[in-house]
Amino acid sequence: MLQNYRSVNEKIVLATGDCNRMPNHIRLVAVSKTKPKEDIMQLYNAGHRSFGENYVQELVEKAAALPKDIKWHFIGHLQVIK
Repeated sequence: MLQNYRSVNEKIVLATGDCNRMPNHIRLVAVSKTKPKEDIMQLYNAGHRSFGENYVQELVEKAAALPKDIKWHFIGHLQVIK
């Protein structure tokens, strides 16, 4: 997982250099749906702070248990519990 993360970041730096944009204008959001908190913490410990969830319940649970400086993003459509 960390190797994939580093690879994507390298591609962002290369792509932004090709179009004269600064890499800090790009926000990489790691989709953490269905991922355990331990996986999220691996990326967090590598310096990543933006994560996306598509279920409100998962977002609320993970946000309560993980570091407070994570920037959470709601992705997709709001799901209805039946």
